Amino acid sequence: MLAVIAPASIYLTFPVALIALMGAADSGRHTLSSWLAPLIFWSLPMPIGVLSVSLALSTIRKFGPESENGRLAVKSLWISGIVSIVGFFVTLRFMHGMRYF
Repeated sequence: MLAVIAPASIYLTFPVALIALMGAADSGRHTLSSWLAPLIFWSLPMPIGVLSVSLALSTIRKFGPESENGRLAVKSLWISGIVSIVGFFVTLRFMHGMRYF
């Protein structure tokens, strides 16, 4: 369940991160405020995702991957992995657009 809540929480942090991005986009160089957009964007999904992964791993250890709980935990790990990979590339694209590298 937490693996589904983590990507959904992006919709809560996105408007605030967009406001931070608009405040940082004027300068064209990296400042402290230009780091706020990714930080705010991942402030809620990251802790929920880490909690989801830790609970899924403990469930797999306790029940095994062949049980129904274990299968749900494996699905949760897949969802968390996909969200992490997509988020990594979105953040890299943002950093490239802000001319970090």
